[in-house]
Amino acid sequence: MVFDILGTASNDTLTGTSDRDDLYGLSDDDLIFGLGDNDNLYGGDGADELRGGEGDDLLAGNGSKISAEDRDCIFGDDGNDTLIGEGGNDFLSGGDGNDTLNGAGGRTLDLFGSASRGSGETDILYGGKGADTFVLGGGSGRDGTGPYYSEEGERDLAILLEFNPNEDAIVLSRTASSPAIETVEVEYTLGALPEGLPPGTGIFANTPGALPEQIAAIPGSAPESLDLSADYFQFI
Repeated sequence: MVFDILGTASNDTLTGTSDRDDLYGLSDDDLIFGLGDNDNLYGGDGADELRGGEGDDLLAGNGSKISAEDRDCIFGDDGNDTLIGEGGNDFLSGGDGNDTLNGAGGRTLDLFGSASRGSGETDILYGGKGADTFVLGGGSGRDGTGPYYSEEGERDLAILLEFNPNEDAIVLSRTASSPAIETVEVEYTLGALPEGLPPGTGIFANTPGALPEQIAAIPGSAPESLDLSADYFQFI
């Protein structure tokens, strides 16, 4: 049995059951707990906190706005969870289990507004224990494909904490396209992080006719210690 639990346009605290639940925060700043079983948690607009609890949960911030006020904090807790930030500067922590962390989101979870695909935001992705997957590119099915964090001239970045190349994976898009441009190949390079960031590795996207655009930072990891041809980089 699946229970639907809906919030309001105000600040809500929603708590699931020991069974499978679908919890919707809707507007404003919500606190949502999934508890047991495999739950789906959707924050909606506002600065939400989502906690999956036990089970293999899907947790989506679902904010349609991009602002400091819409910063979601999403915690997978136990189980193999999928965490999706959507709009705003989000913090995603997988917890235990083999988790998938996606700061940008996509069409299938666009319930309460247009998905931002990471535009103009800085997301913090913390994998935690287990073999985690950090998704930095792909397609929304609506506004094209390509790196999520590639808004030219914007502060547009994913910060990957506790990335473990022996267990974790980073997903990148091989091509970029949109309704306005034809499909082009995307090449990636690794380099030192720019001044102002802690020492570590930057992932840079390179498309024809454009300057290299930093899409991710991996603090504490030297550029020469990572290899784009290694199995922990996956291209789609």
